Amino acid sequence: MDIRKKKAAIAIIIAVSATKRRIRKRWTKEWLLKRDQYTHLKLLTEIRNAEEEEDYANYFRMKEACFDDLLEMVKPYLTKKDTIMRKAISAEERLAVTLRYLATGRNIQDLKFSVIMSPAAISKAIMDTCQALLYVLQSYIKMPMTEEDWKEIASD
Repeated sequence: MDIRKKKAAIAIIIAVSATKRRIRKRWTKEWLLKRDQYTHLKLLTEIRNAEEEEDYANYFRMKEACFDDLLEMVKPYLTKKDTIMRKAISAEERLAVTLRYLATGRNIQDLKFSVIMSPAAISKAIMDTCQALLYVLQSYIKMPMTEEDWKEIASD
């Protein structure tokens, strides 16, 4: 192939690739932007204000006072700052989604619709919250130290 043909082929490739428009993906889904409007925290507020305390305990598998105590302990570790792009997920939402995940065993894909968070945000919130809970409750939680301890727990 002579040089003119190579140059022409390169020019055609450049022209074709330049005319193709890249389809941009949105940084978030529209319904996720309405988290404040549809969040489960509104439901929890209604349950808190209701007279039946067992509904709240059934939702998280703990009493309201226990949730509030846990929230106060982990809040400094879970509070994030709002940015100009979006509002941060509150410490209360992070704790709520983590406790709901642990209490029900529902998967993250299922939880995303009830908590109005992306699966990535839910996963990160659960990891961060569990780390914060381990840190603040380390004097209350006895962690297995040896392989034998883990085997004993597994056999129970």
